[in-house]
Amino acid sequence: MEIGSVSDKYKEIIKLVKNKEVLDLGCADHSIKQMERRGEKWIHKIIKDNAKYVLGVDANKTSVLELKKRGYNVMVAKVDEVGFGVKHKFDLIVAGHLIEHLDNMGIFLKNCKKHLKKNGKVILVVPNAFFIKRFIEIIFRDQVYCNPDHTMWQDPRTINSFLKKNNWKINRITWINDLKWYRIVGIPMRLRKYFHFEFIVIAQPIN
Repeated sequence: MEIGSVSDKYKEIIKLVKNKEVLDLGCADHSIKQMERRGEKWIHKIIKDNAKYVLGVDANKTSVLELKKRGYNVMVAKVDEVGFGVKHKFDLIVAGHLIEHLDNMGIFLKNCKKHLKKNGKVILVVPNAFFIKRFIEIIFRDQVYCNPDHTMWQDPRTINSFLKKNNWKINRITWINDLKWYRIVGIPMRLRKYFHFEFIVIAQPIN
């Protein structure tokens, strides 16, 4: 499996969503204040500013309500439950740092397939299980931090295997350069790309 070169996440997403109809799954961040503090670095705002049309979906009712007050087109739903209520079909589905929170990846992929137009694609932004910070934590603390909301770890090989088993094909996987960590541990990340913080997967269902 070939993995592409390191890229800037936000530039990549702008290029992919430009003038497209987009369904953004897991659109809310951990808090409204965090979203506002990040500004242009919040994926849903970037999509809204560049896509032809965007609908955001999130399970957090409080965040969705706040986003509606700010003029965002969003709805409450769990994306890994059967029939999560979206009627429209889209050119692209974006799921940024979402799949590691899900209870059922299989239903999630079925829902994505149902709501994609012909030749539509899914964009997954995924934290890397082998991010170099995990090794540092093991060396100095003999344990790793895990977000209590996470249900799984992923890396490019496991996500590739899972998508294939569910009749999806990967168009491209690209490592993402997190600048904060690149400044701290840039040398090992340059030497071994598998130390990077996250990666983007672009995939589409096999009909």
